[in-house]
Amino acid sequence: MSITNDNLSDMVDWSSGLISPEIFWNEDLYQLEAERVFLRSWLILAHESQLPQPHDFVVTNMGEDPILVCRQPDGSVRAMVNACRHRGMTVCRADCGNARSFTCTYHGWSYDSSGRLINVPEFDDSYYGELDLNRWGLIPVPRVESYKGLIFGCLDTDAPSLVDYLGDMAWYLDCLLDRREGGTDAMGGVHKIRQAGNWKLAADQFVGDNYHAALTHSSASRAWPRASSMTRSKP
Repeated sequence: MSITNDNLSDMVDWSSGLISPEIFWNEDLYQLEAERVFLRSWLILAHESQLPQPHDFVVTNMGEDPILVCRQPDGSVRAMVNACRHRGMTVCRADCGNARSFTCTYHGWSYDSSGRLINVPEFDDSYYGELDLNRWGLIPVPRVESYKGLIFGCLDTDAPSLVDYLGDMAWYLDCLLDRREGGTDAMGGVHKIRQAGNWKLAADQFVGDNYHAALTHSSASRAWPRASSMTRSKP
């Protein structure tokens, strides 16, 4: 079923505050969101403190696209699709680190930390020396900007600037990221949670549904008896 404005209206009843559970499983809607939300929005890629040195890198995702984020020798940050231009194999398999180059484990094509293709095995025998290396670098994320230490990327070249996109939300980010001298740093290490489900399931829990916390996560408060006793009213 193709998604139209009428379909969307049937899924959401604004006047009654009702939303159809179909928004969580409709594949056509998901594909529409992948195009209109994740391909056009500014998305968080990393924090500046995760890339303190030249050639430091982290890997992340923009929607379903794997992304490699690298600090450049001049201090700038580049982000690229983490997929070899030859057959699409993942180029960097580590979560983070420092590397001057990345080599695809399928056919050995190598790229430097800017995404430039720097080596192709059997260049003369297989490609007769005619492959244009400058043409087949990693696909760059065209828009990369930072705000208060957070690095954002956008795949839409026509999108507004990051500051314009954030609008009034920047005030709330300031409250979180710019409360004291020096701003904020990201804690070291990588913590990942994988969930087999529509992206809105997680977004609903972390952004829109605090109603469940007291009951669903009651064991968390019971795990800290000292903290609970400190907050308990005294007779």
